[in-house]
Amino acid sequence: MIGWTKDLLPLIGVVVGAALGWLTSRYQLRYQESRDRKRLVLEKLEELHELLSKYSFGLFSTMQQNAMNHLEAVSIKVIPRRMMPKRPESDVEIVSNDRLRALVGFYAPDLKQDLEELERVGGDFCEMMVKSEAGRVLEMLDEKVSQDKKIDGKTLSQQFERVFESCESMQRRVVDLSKKHI
Repeated sequence: MIGWTKDLLPLIGVVVGAALGWLTSRYQLRYQESRDRKRLVLEKLEELHELLSKYSFGLFSTMQQNAMNHLEAVSIKVIPRRMMPKRPESDVEIVSNDRLRALVGFYAPDLKQDLEELERVGGDFCEMMVKSEAGRVLEMLDEKVSQDKKIDGKTLSQQFERVFESCESMQRRVVDLSKKHI
């Protein structure tokens, strides 16, 4: 009987070694998958943070562009068009709300309420800008615009402040969420 067990010991050693090797590789695979997932989430949170910066910058640039258009329209009344300097091309990237929604939905569902607030104040800002521009166009056409429908620069600026603060608040939450994944 001892001879028979001596012959099986190498076989048992191979089986035990194979089982331990398989368990080790499974653990390493799961660990690597976890690291890859963590890295992906952190990359997407970083992208979300950058898009929030671009979002507020894009709205600010649009507001600035509208102010320049208004100034140009007033200046043309005094300065001939041929003497007006050419404006530089605007290369501002307008961030899609859909992209923000996708990133929040897939990688940061905790920020859903923050995104809804940003969309609300951003939408209000855009609506105010459109009304402001419409009022300017009507004034240029010598149309009467009632005072209650006019949007002054201060009100528009205050609404942009709300958008900017909402973006900053959401960016802070993105950073906090990123720290949890580190």
